[in-house]
Amino acid sequence: MKKPAFNKPSHSRQSTRALLLSCTALWFAFVTACNRSKEPSPAAETPPQAAFGSPENWATVFFHTDLTVTLDTTRVEPMPDGSYLLWFQKTWVTPRKAQSRPFNRELIHALVRCKPLAFKTVGVTLFYDEGPPVAEAGGSVSEAAKEEWKTPIPGSADEGSFQQACMNLGGLDQGKK
Repeated sequence: MKKPAFNKPSHSRQSTRALLLSCTALWFAFVTACNRSKEPSPAAETPPQAAFGSPENWATVFFHTDLTVTLDTTRVEPMPDGSYLLWFQKTWVTPRKAQSRPFNRELIHALVRCKPLAFKTVGVTLFYDEGPPVAEAGGSVSEAAKEEWKTPIPGSADEGSFQQACMNLGGLDQGKK
């Protein structure tokens, strides 16, 4: 799979606003996942631990000075409805907090629809570096599939990540943004 080329965005109020909107979308996704079943996902829905130590399997799909979002290129599953079941990893330079505990890495299991661009969060797990999970929420793919599609906030890291992932997967025309 061809890795995307990125130009680092300039530091501006617009990119800072986009980062804040992304964090808001992330929090919404986390809260949504928390409100679903607290039962752990089946083992088949958990990426192998080796994937975390294999950076060549992860393609960068969004970059900002404090945030990098990558897509696991080995775990792309086309779904019957035309969407994709994907694993994203968000890594922050500056740690965040969840339930008063710091984290700087987030693993997101999501259904992504490319046309029109939308997503459903299956699960979210927060980590500090390579340590054990700080917090996790979510359920099964079948539970997430029953949820309504959410549109990413325009200009957010989620929108940028999903658009780039769809372009990599051929789900969006290269000329459209």
